[in-house]
Amino acid sequence: MRIGLIIYGAINQQTGGYLYDRKLVETLQRDGHTVRLFSLPAGSYPAHLADNFRLRFARCVAAADLDILLEDELNHPSLFLLNHVLRATCRCPIISIVHHLRASEQHPAIAHWIYRVVERQYLQSVDGFIFNSHATKEAVYALAPCMQQAPHTVAWPGRPDLTEDRLRLTEPQDGEPEETKRLTLLFVGSVIKRKGLRELAAALHDVPAEGWTLHVAGDDTVDPVYTNECQQALREVPGEVRWHGFVDDEQLQRLYAAADVLVVPSFHEGFGIVYLEAMGYGVPVIAASKGGASDFVRAGYNGFLVDPTDRSRMAQQITQLRQPDTRKQMGKAAAATFEDHPTWDDSMRTAANLIYMYQ
Repeated sequence: MRIGLIIYGAINQQTGGYLYDRKLVETLQRDGHTVRLFSLPAGSYPAHLADNFRLRFARCVAAADLDILLEDELNHPSLFLLNHVLRATCRCPIISIVHHLRASEQHPAIAHWIYRVVERQYLQSVDGFIFNSHATKEAVYALAPCMQQAPHTVAWPGRPDLTEDRLRLTEPQDGEPEETKRLTLLFVGSVIKRKGLRELAAALHDVPAEGWTLHVAGDDTVDPVYTNECQQALREVPGEVRWHGFVDDEQLQRLYAAADVLVVPSFHEGFGIVYLEAMGYGVPVIAASKGGASDFVRAGYNGFLVDPTDRSRMAQQITQLRQPDTRKQMGKAAAATFEDHPTWDDSMRTAANLIYMYQ
């Protein structure tokens, strides 16, 4: 088959969505299919809306004589009108890979209304869907109910490839009794409003000050104003905070290995690979209650789900995980959840099977 994929920028970008796209492309290529990437320039939302008039881009896609066209749903503002041109010129099915809806995020009222209208029009312009979670599927159906009968599949992101000895790294190294050990909290993610770092800072005011340290790791250059607000809020919390900024894979692995609890109280996550990755180290998680984390985070078993605006509830969850027995039991459950989760090969096979339905 000749398969096309439309994305923004380069496919080697370090986000969960681009990782998913890369893994799917690798699977399709291993199966002997030709995959051609069509890249639209990254830019502002208004600039993406203007992409709908890139008729030269549409002619380029049509000239590839594709059997099927895949689109990362992130590109929806560039395609909600252009897809009608692509359908007429390419004459092949269009499948959308949906990681996360913009309409699921928080926005000012007028902007949110515009986003919903544009995204709904896009969703109604495709033939089928590959969803990364059941929550993402339900969000799409809520926004575009008429698409419920479209061919679809749910293919979770696969469990990350971690070293076999990672759990050994989490064992106490200094002989310090578990009861007196400082609780190590870890936040991993880009410092943007959706990730809930400022809300975590507020909740930490309600956690007893003694005996905990928060490590913050992630790109802090995306929204400098918000980053400054978070740094100021964390300077006022009663415990210890260590700000790492962007970290490489090796340093991130060390942070996971040293962590007792991962706390990323996002407002919404399409899936939440970071939660699954932490579970691979036997670390219980406090995760977003809205979105795909509920597919594998079971409250009270391997972590907790939280609304980031519920400051007192988040503080209670952190305090509960200060108990060594609770933390150890939930950590074992987290590790078991990771081991039971599908590999990337298994997940991408599920996604590829939907594509092959059109062969």
